[in-house]
Amino acid sequence: MFLVMLVAIQLDQKYRQYHLTNELEQQSYLVLKLISAGAQEAVIMEDIALLDTLVRETATLDPNLTSILIANESGQPMTQWRHSEFGKIPSTPRFEQSIEYEGELFGKVFAQWNIAGLSEEIDIRIARSRQTLMIALLALTVFSLILLHVLVASPINKLTAKLWAFSNGRYNGRLEIPSSREMSMLADAVNDLGTAMQESQVLTNKLEHRASHDSLTGLKNRQAFESALCDALEQRTESSPDDVLIYFDLDQFKVVNDTCGHAAGDELLKQLCVILSGLFDPDVMFARLGGDEFAVLLRSTSLEKGIQLAEELRVTTQAYRYLNQGRSFVVAATLGVVCITDTGENPERIMSAADETCYAAKDAGRNRVHVYTENDNELRKRRSEMSWVPKIHHALETSKFTLFGQIIESTDKSQHPSSHIEVLVRMLDNNGDVIPPGAFLPAAERYAIMPQIDRWVVINTLSWMEERLIQGDEVPVCAINLSGNSVSDEMFRDFLLEQLLLSPVPASSLCFEMTETAAVSDLSSAAEFMNIVRESGCQIALDDFGSGMSSFAYLKNLPVDFVKIDGVFVSPLMTDETCVVMVRAIGEIARVMGIKTIAEFVEDDEVRGKLADIGIDYVQGYGVGKPTALENFNRSVMRKAA
Repeated sequence: MFLVMLVAIQLDQKYRQYHLTNELEQQSYLVLKLISAGAQEAVIMEDIALLDTLVRETATLDPNLTSILIANESGQPMTQWRHSEFGKIPSTPRFEQSIEYEGELFGKVFAQWNIAGLSEEIDIRIARSRQTLMIALLALTVFSLILLHVLVASPINKLTAKLWAFSNGRYNGRLEIPSSREMSMLADAVNDLGTAMQESQVLTNKLEHRASHDSLTGLKNRQAFESALCDALEQRTESSPDDVLIYFDLDQFKVVNDTCGHAAGDELLKQLCVILSGLFDPDVMFARLGGDEFAVLLRSTSLEKGIQLAEELRVTTQAYRYLNQGRSFVVAATLGVVCITDTGENPERIMSAADETCYAAKDAGRNRVHVYTENDNELRKRRSEMSWVPKIHHALETSKFTLFGQIIESTDKSQHPSSHIEVLVRMLDNNGDVIPPGAFLPAAERYAIMPQIDRWVVINTLSWMEERLIQGDEVPVCAINLSGNSVSDEMFRDFLLEQLLLSPVPASSLCFEMTETAAVSDLSSAAEFMNIVRESGCQIALDDFGSGMSSFAYLKNLPVDFVKIDGVFVSPLMTDETCVVMVRAIGEIARVMGIKTIAEFVEDDEVRGKLADIGIDYVQGYGVGKPTALENFNRSVMRKAA
């Protein structure tokens, strides 16, 4: 009877695991499909508020949901929800679903379910099956005992041994009992039971493998890597040798995806991972974290050895060539190395340090190894910039930005052209004090938030100009700065043209400025944007002109109305004859091309007079007028503007 109960327990566990797994897979597939479809546009637009709403509403639909996470294509979380009782609920495998649009990956959705809630129905099924199985096994035992008196001791012993094998997870080999028809039928039934249990075990093993491995490359996945890192940190003692974490991603990988398609990119990753895996022992934790991001955890390894292995990774990756339809593609690896020496380390901090170190290597030129140190100036600068990201998003959501204007005057006092100002954006802190642009704009540029800020500036500048029209005040030409990301973004172009169409402000009263560096980084996109904007009636200014080495060479290819001479040439004008020659040359070439010139950083009347003698058209700087809150511009200020 004890044997019967033991077998029943084993079968219950296998049956329960099998059906619970199916329930989880089916439910997660439906819910994740729903969330990924709803989140697609919000992820692309980086609309965090909409994502938060979607996650909260989805959480109310399924009481068994314990957590939802939406991350962008780089694996960085965008929004997350956790059940208030999540810490008390047993952990479950995490399910994920890609957020794709027209074959391009924009992010992923991850979710977990409460096993206890899903188990209730399965437990009812198991209870019913248990009753049937117990009755069947009891009948089998009684029948076997009766046959024991009729020369069936040997077959019963074989059955017992087979059932014990089942209880220990051994399903191989068929049971043969030729002594009687009844015993042969019983043997067949036991064999069928063993086959079913073996299939269940295979499915369980597959699910366990899938939960800890990347489906594309076969490497361990992020969940398995983070679990291994947590274990390594928990096991550290004062006498433990150092551990090393290597974090890296691939440079130029997007070129393969964009040129040959994502299938080619997947094939590249599979080939490269096979090659890189050969650099490590089988027990080394080498994982794909997502996309083209990877990590290696080297236990009991010195920093020197870790750097050596990181360099081998870099060299091996650079030497690899991916061939597709007769074309050869080169990728490179940028790596960050973190040495783990202390006890009680936080896994999130270690991963964050590795990520920051990798990006510091990118900033230094890519295809290199960067080692983490606590006093690294580059990392300190990056952390500072990262801290501004949530502040900028909050400012956008709560309209904590404000506009300033700085007048631009003509060097020729006898002329009275229409007024002209440059619109400048500033952020407000929680006390309403102005935060200078140098504090937050670098972070906005690095983390691609500038298009959102540019949209805010365009909308609010047009609103201010419309108010002046309604009040009958003079409307100046407003120069609005645009980032390189906005200039190359087709969605921003559509937005801008729509705003110009809806606004009563004359298009001729708007001038859009972009830096020389941004323009030449993508010359074709910049020229296309300039042509589209000029066709709508707006003007174009090229800012910081002269900072590039080939300024004059490409100026003839850009349809601009103004060039703003870089202040580095204007500030030392009275003491540096080279700057005088440079400014004069810019002015003469612009004049021939019919382009007006504006000198920046004009600090006093002496420099202003010198610029007038050289033939520069307009001046701007603290010596002309300091930036003033746009709402405070009055008629006297506007009359002073050129």
